[in-house]
Amino acid sequence: MLPRPQACDAVPPIRPAGNRVDTDPSDAGTHMVPEEPKRYSSLMATTMGTKMQFMAEESFVEIHRRGATALVREDAIGPVGDALFDHTGCTPLREAGRGTILRFTVPGGHGIVRRYLRGGMVRHLLKDRYLLANRPLHEFRLHRYVQTRGLRVPPILGVCWERRGLWVQGSLATLEVAGLELPAWLRREAGGAEQMLRRCGELIREMHDFGVLHADLQVKNIFVAEDGPYLLDFDNARRRANVPPQARGRNLLRLRRSFGRNGVVPACFDAICEGYGMDRLPPRFAGVPVETGDTGVIKGPQ
Repeated sequence: MLPRPQACDAVPPIRPAGNRVDTDPSDAGTHMVPEEPKRYSSLMATTMGTKMQFMAEESFVEIHRRGATALVREDAIGPVGDALFDHTGCTPLREAGRGTILRFTVPGGHGIVRRYLRGGMVRHLLKDRYLLANRPLHEFRLHRYVQTRGLRVPPILGVCWERRGLWVQGSLATLEVAGLELPAWLRREAGGAEQMLRRCGELIREMHDFGVLHADLQVKNIFVAEDGPYLLDFDNARRRANVPPQARGRNLLRLRRSFGRNGVVPACFDAICEGYGMDRLPPRFAGVPVETGDTGVIKGPQ
């Protein structure tokens, strides 16, 4: 298991907007900037390159532009704010899930912007709007929570949201981590993948031990870099005081089902279970088939 940083017990809550920093270029010279813009800080465990660096204090500043609100890292307000508000300086990187991932430059590397888009048939009507719920801010808070505790996730750079009546739309920005989604990595690594898969299991176990249930735990949300695996996309994830065995089993079952859909051999799940610390799914899930036709109980190494 990865070492855990000595962090505070709770990430400070994001308070409602009070003081504001207006950054709309079209209003230059007409807006008022307070002497002390609102900042939010916490002890952050940040992965940079191949080495884990524990930064003593990492601050986020609240800024506003044309009715939208953003929380961005204080050391990269310009590029992160522009990317979140207007996608300025962004270039398409790849299609992922419901939309295009955008890439932009930040000091010392690149950032990734993911815009919140609806799925299913409702996407034709609502596209990027969510009723009442501020899902971008919810994911930002949860991402900060697990990052604070040392879970291997791409470092968070900021979040942006806008309310229009009852509707909320927004985007999230993280630091880019060089690597491949788990299915692509497994296709490249013809053999010797067991150790990395066990590390994936350890990572999932650590997430559950932190009280977090991933809403879309599947192979494409496990990202493998040179220094190990990362978990992606905490949209709609839930945090509990503790995650009971049955909830852990359902989360792992969701991962197992994604293997066949993405061309991953179901046997790879054995190594993930071994890393997680179990030799099979809980009895309630015994015999649940994977989409490739496997009907056996998932067992670890004998």
